[in-house]
Amino acid sequence: MEAYEKLLQEVRALNEEKEYNKVIDILTIHVLEKYNKADLYAEKAMTYWIIKDYKSCEQMALKTIELDDKNAIGYHYLGNCYSKKKYIDLP
Repeated sequence: MEAYEKLLQEVRALNEEKEYNKVIDILTIHVLEKYNKADLYAEKAMTYWIIKDYKSCEQMALKTIELDDKNAIGYHYLGNCYSKKKYIDLP
């Protein structure tokens, strides 16, 4: 199993276990840029959505879509963020 696949498995497991701070700690900008994979950005977008950091979620979702314009998770969280913008003022 490749390092990327192991990392993705670990992050998904942490999200399932609601260990959101660990996901954020693991998926640093350096790590995300190293692998440059849409699925990792999507996992971090989901994490930010769950902890209600909508601006960061939006950024991760946009990067997900930039890397893979067919990634449904990226569009899902981007749509959620845009929907929230109707109700709150995101900087």
